[in-house]
Amino acid sequence: MDGKMNEKKFTESSISEDAIFFKCLNGIFKKSNKFERLYNARVELLIVSPAGKPYVFKSPSSLKLVRILKLQKTLNSVMKELEYQKERAKVLRKRHQEFLQNYEMKETKNMKMDEAITFKDNLQALQKIIKCKKMDIEDLSSQKE
Repeated sequence: MDGKMNEKKFTESSISEDAIFFKCLNGIFKKSNKFERLYNARVELLIVSPAGKPYVFKSPSSLKLVRILKLQKTLNSVMKELEYQKERAKVLRKRHQEFLQNYEMKETKNMKMDEAITFKDNLQALQKIIKCKKMDIEDLSSQKE
């Protein structure tokens, strides 16, 4: 029976030691939080229990800092993408202007009414030519069969 009683005392003893440890841990965390608020300081604690389990306390301000740093990283990547897209837009605008100059064309928004009508007539004529060529190709392909 002595062996069983010793085991029981050991178990009760370890439970009370755990309770004391957690009370102390809770008190330390409360004091750390109070210290952080009073002195506007960042507090981070790592406490290891007698059983070897680590407990971490980070003040809310340090958690905010981590969040701010993550948001800053996201913002930086978005800003880089924005700069890339701006440069790409410049290149595309330049190519478009070069294309218009090479083929002596104007943007439709910059055309006068008579230029727009002439442009429309030219497109309709081109459309007729394409239809005729399509019909010629179809005729040739049907003759081969």
